[in-house]
This record gives sequence, C-alpha cells and structure tokens, in this order.
Amino acid sequence: MTNKALRYLKNLRDQINLFIDHVNGAENTFNIDFDNVMKTYTQISITKPYMDLDEFCENEAFGYFISRNDDTKENRELFAKILKLYIVTESKKRVI
Repeated sequence: MTNKALRYLKNLRDQINLFIDHVNGAENTFNIDFDNVMKTYTQISITKPYMDLDEFCENEAFGYFISRNDDTKENRELFAKILKLYIVTESKKRVI
C-alpha cells in the first residue's frame, strides 16, 4: 500500500471517529479560531520541534476547557480530534 493510500485511510478513519464521538454524546459546539490554531501550531513546530501534533492538540483542548463548565473527557477528545483533522487537512493544502 502506498503512502498516499495510507494517509487517505488515516484521514478517513479520523473523520469516522469524529462522527462516532458525536453520536456517542460529545458536544460539537466549540468556537474555534482556526486561523489562530494554525498560527500557534506553526510557531510551536518551530520553537518546540519535539512536540508532536497529538500533544499539541491535547494541550490546546486542555487550555480551551480548563475554565469552561462543559469540560468532559469526551469533549476534550473531540476538540483535539477536530484540531488535528483541520491541521492535517490545511497542511496538505499548503504543500500542494
């Protein structure tokens, strides 16, 4: 299987997981400033190259929910998955 096919399958898996999380009760009413997310991720990837995408997304989710009333594990996981999917998709667009 080629790298392109594997990336496609991983992307498809992530989208299916988002759908499953939503069906299982996680809320998807986040106000996400995606421009700021990409700017922050770009800065972090330069200043802290050891931080991987999953860790970045989990940290952002923690920061988003730290002072909110709807802080649940499901919401944090869904938020992190949405960020990751967005960053991966945007990164592909910028490379092409």
